Amino acid sequence: MKTGWLLVLAVAIWPSNEIGLAEAQDHASGVIAFSVKQWEGKYVTSDTDASRNTPCRGGIWTVDLRTGDVHKRVDVGGMTANPIFSRDGQWLYFQSDGSGAYEIYRCRPDGRDVQNLTGPQNPDHKWASYGFSISHDGNQVLHTIHNGKVAKTALMNADGSDRHAIELPGIDYFYMGALSPDGKSLAFANVATDYSLMIADLASGQSRLLDKGLPAVRCIVPQFDSDGKQLVFLKTDGDLYSIRTDGTDKRQLTHGNGYNTFYLSATDEHGSSDPPSLSPDGQRVAFIGRREGVPQVLTINRDGSDLRQITFRPTPCGRAKWSPDGTQLAFISFEDRYPQLFVVNSQGGEPRKLTNLSAAVYFLNWQPAAS
Repeated sequence: MKTGWLLVLAVAIWPSNEIGLAEAQDHASGVIAFSVKQWEGKYVTSDTDASRNTPCRGGIWTVDLRTGDVHKRVDVGGMTANPIFSRDGQWLYFQSDGSGAYEIYRCRPDGRDVQNLTGPQNPDHKWASYGFSISHDGNQVLHTIHNGKVAKTALMNADGSDRHAIELPGIDYFYMGALSPDGKSLAFANVATDYSLMIADLASGQSRLLDKGLPAVRCIVPQFDSDGKQLVFLKTDGDLYSIRTDGTDKRQLTHGNGYNTFYLSATDEHGSSDPPSLSPDGQRVAFIGRREGVPQVLTINRDGSDLRQITFRPTPCGRAKWSPDGTQLAFISFEDRYPQLFVVNSQGGEPRKLTNLSAAVYFLNWQPAAS
């Protein structure tokens, strides 16, 4: 960790006609976990030559919105990233390649009791485990396992036990999986067919096509709605789509949006997918879209109506995520060289800057509200 990392709280000046939003912002509460990415010199990634990739380190931090306190919680070496709280908020899951291969870990929210959940089943480091999510009931972890040639989706219990790859007849390379709220279905991108969007019944292993991918227009990062009857997803044309899980009512929600990947620099060729975020009440979707060439935070109704631009930043934004109560949106946006963490009222207003670190804030997730 660099010793010069400091927290700076920004004081927002609110117009008098937005006093309601200001009061909501002043009383914002909650905890956000986020990962940072740190490197020396120019940041470079390559889609064709991994030897060109800039070495990076990372760690998991948290910020308390009410107090503004920022703390580094855990760093197991290598690139430590993608924090996700358990559904009850008692554990903080993350992934890291600090052991020599990407593994999935968990710890307590304050960084205690670090556990490598996938490492014991991967002693020779032949498989990477990453891209995970927590099931709706909190009992399972869905994730990708990859050995450089084959990618599959796997399930394990929340404590790392009973890990098993999901076998789907005729499909050998698939990922970006999403588990339905009832745990019975899996939506995923079938890489072999240009990232076609598919859904599978886990009991029978039978899968079916929902939306055909094309070489230049692939389907990525599907997300189930709260009742499991509809999927929201991006395509690599940069627009947002939805479809019912029975294959009906396919809709293109945005047109000419032009965004699906977050990049850390002009020499970042690979970047990472930037999924949409469904509001807690399931009525709206937060996502990133280009406005006058700059990626901004926007929201839209599930039927494609009432599109709203939430941020008007001069620099690119990414990673929009709803707060558990739906009143706030967290996101990242560049400040000079590095993206930092911000929150903004979900109806719009002046964003509040939460971090001022000499590293890139990269992934973020809210801690669930106490039940």
